[in-house]
Amino acid sequence: MDAVILAGGLGTRMRPLTLHRPKPLLPLVGEPMVDRLVRSLPPEVERVVLAVNYMADAMRAHFRLADLGVRVEVVEEAEPLGTGGAFRNAFERLGSELFIGLNGDVVASFDLGAMLAAHRAHGGAGTIAVWPVKDPSAFGVVELDARGRIVGFQEKPPKGTARSDLINAGAYVLHTDILDLLVKGKPSSIERDVFPRVLDRGLHGFRFEGFWVDAGTPLDYLRAHRELLSHDPPPSRRGMSADPTARVVEPSYIADDVRLGASCEVGPFAALGEGCVVAEGARVSESVLLPRARVGARARVARSVLGEGAEVGAEASLDGSVLGDGARA
Repeated sequence: MDAVILAGGLGTRMRPLTLHRPKPLLPLVGEPMVDRLVRSLPPEVERVVLAVNYMADAMRAHFRLADLGVRVEVVEEAEPLGTGGAFRNAFERLGSELFIGLNGDVVASFDLGAMLAAHRAHGGAGTIAVWPVKDPSAFGVVELDARGRIVGFQEKPPKGTARSDLINAGAYVLHTDILDLLVKGKPSSIERDVFPRVLDRGLHGFRFEGFWVDAGTPLDYLRAHRELLSHDPPPSRRGMSADPTARVVEPSYIADDVRLGASCEVGPFAALGEGCVVAEGARVSESVLLPRARVGARARVARSVLGEGAEVGAEASLDGSVLGDGARA
């Protein structure tokens, strides 16, 4: 069975973090976002087609070295084609009647194996993961009947007009032949140009428990870390070098080769990449530090993201900030 992961966006909302890397390679609790998606696939998946546009060479280089137990093929789009165009661009490579489709910036707790089993049980053209939100006006709304069959869609309805609180969560089990409805090389949306046209063949919603984050902005990137740290025990810290008076407040992730100075405090909901340094008396909370970022003595960092090699000076204070790679504050 095949899977298609849509990773073709430019990542503009995540700049400056995406100026030197594609968004799918940003780390989530120490692991590239796209690797986490690949590892979430059920064992039936033998090949992943990765639809990319921005910095495709970096994605190829990454997967030449990454060993995730499944073959990954990078398919480059000459220009962004939208969700439908990206799926259609991968169509000729798909060798299975069914495929799993994923939006590359979704961080969620869905069980794709259970979703695949549910689709096989009810049949039809496809199954769409759905998630409840308080305000669905910024999303694609999915309307279900009492049996869980999809009966309609609304795209970003004005507040108070949504027919459901369920949104498209960006994970699909689809019959490959529905991609015949799209023209290769033409930008399109699978949500608007395909799904409404196959309702008569049967589309079903798949509800799941846990969490869902569209990690497309720095704020949501931090929220994704918070959810992952809350739901998954952080890895061991065998390589950490910490002064006896340093304090780690759980839940937090500390990578190998991190150095924590005297009387510093890290956490809660902090994620420190390899080679990071938090100096004496500094405080880091609800923040993500990419590899080799440094926080100076008695500095304060909260609700912020520090790019690779970024540095916060002694006694400085950051709250709700984003520093690019190598930046100084």
